[in-house]
Formats: sequence, structure tokens, C-alpha cells
Amino acid sequence: MHKTVEIRLLKNFNEAAFLRDLRMIDWNRVTRHNNQDEVLDLWKHLLVSVIDKHAPLRTKMIKNKRSPWITNELLCEIHKRDFLKKKAASINDRLIWKQFKDARNKANNAVKNAKRKYFSVYLDANKSDPCKTWRLINELQSWQSKSTKVSQVKTGNHVFTSPGDIAEVFNNHFTN
Repeated sequence: MHKTVEIRLLKNFNEAAFLRDLRMIDWNRVTRHNNQDEVLDLWKHLLVSVIDKHAPLRTKMIKNKRSPWITNELLCEIHKRDFLKKKAASINDRLIWKQFKDARNKANNAVKNAKRKYFSVYLDANKSDPCKTWRLINELQSWQSKSTKVSQVKTGNHVFTSPGDIAEVFNNHFTN
């Protein structure tokens, strides 16, 4: 349940070099065209080429939705763990590493318990609905439904397009 987005990577952006490259472009090339669409396309191409050089596009995965078992208390535990990890890595003190490890264990156990509780309650609430139960099982296994609709079937020189004919062709195929 992730989607990808493209973002500009500005980590190594150098404003002076960017402005220098913009000044080096022969912008008079743009004014030589009579067609406004061509002028705009060339101007955009020249500008985007410099932007791509200094702030390239990167594809990132992001979650589409928040996991239902994550609570504010759980987020606090996770943030505390992450903060202590950064602090321990920068200072390299044994006491802070111990604090980080304790916070890590506490956060990991809290995540496991929150997931267990969420899925147990969901299963109990929907045990009479097999569709919701299977949806939950698939969510647990990170499976996404991959349904394919068959619009036509070819056998020999014949093409079948009606659902009844397609079903009959499949039935004949699998029974023989």
C-alpha cells in the first residue's frame, strides 16, 4: 500500500553554481522562434535541464495511509527511540547507547503488542464475515489482490467474448 512520488534532491544544492549555469544559457535562442508554444517549450527545456543538473529528481516510496494500530503513544515511543539513536551515534557514550537499546526494545515491543491487539480485536469483531477476515489476512501478509478480468478467449480459430462462452471454454479445458 505504497505509492511513489518524485521529489527534488536538494542535499548538495549549490546556489552559486546554479545561478552561474543559468547565466551561461543562451536565452536569445528562445526569442528566435515565432510560435509561442515553441518558445515556451524551449524556455522550459533550458530551465529544467539546469534544475535537473543541480536538484535531480529522485523517486521515493510513501505510505498511502496510516497504519490503524499506530497510536500517539506509540509514535512518542518511536520518536524517543529515533532521537536516542541519533544522540548515541553522535556522542558515542555507553550510557546513551544503553538508553537507546532500552527505548528500542520498548518501542519494538509496543509495536508488536499494538499490532497483535488491533488484529485480534478485528478478527473477533468480523469472525462471521469471511470476506473481511480474508482481507485482514491478506493485509497481514502484505498481499494485494490481483484480479484479472478475461475479456476474450481464443481456442483454435474461434474467439469467445461472452462471459457464458468463456466460462464454458474454461470448463471444457479443465475437465478434459
